[in-house]
Amino acid sequence: MSTTTFSFECNMDNNKEFKDHERIAKQIAKMSELIRKKYRVLKTDKIEEDIALEKHFKPFVERNL
Repeated sequence: MSTTTFSFECNMDNNKEFKDHERIAKQIAKMSELIRKKYRVLKTDKIEEDIALEKHFKPFVERNL
């Protein structure tokens, strides 16, 4: 095996490895954004639920804290 062939094989391995890392990084970024969106939806729903419950079940006596 000559050094040229070895160098070419190393470059192919490095290129494949780089593409794999790039693909995984894109998947992580996509999942991260989906998690953020889901969190915002859950947070918004929780806030809306708290407001609805507060309106429906108002305390008889206001508490001063």
